[in-house]
Amino acid sequence: ERAVAEVVVHEDYRQVEGGHDLALARLETPVVLGPRVGTICLPQPRYPFAFGTPCWLTGWGNVAENGEPGATGGATGGLPGATGG
Repeated sequence: ERAVAEVVVHEDYRQVEGGHDLALARLETPVVLGPRVGTICLPQPRYPFAFGTPCWLTGWGNVAENGEPGATGGATGGLPGATGG
């Protein structure tokens, strides 16, 4: 169990409209890195991804398929042909 010192929510998050549902949590105490706890690499702001660059997403929440609501839970998947930046 960990105490959260600060939560930073995406500046464009709107609960009613949805979207931009991303946040960072700063913990009160550091965690020990190990097989189930690690760090991630983040690109620099405005990093230009070339078209066709493999991109991956992961997260939890409501998912939809063909416009139909789906289950809530962990999800991961590829974004073929996605662009970023």
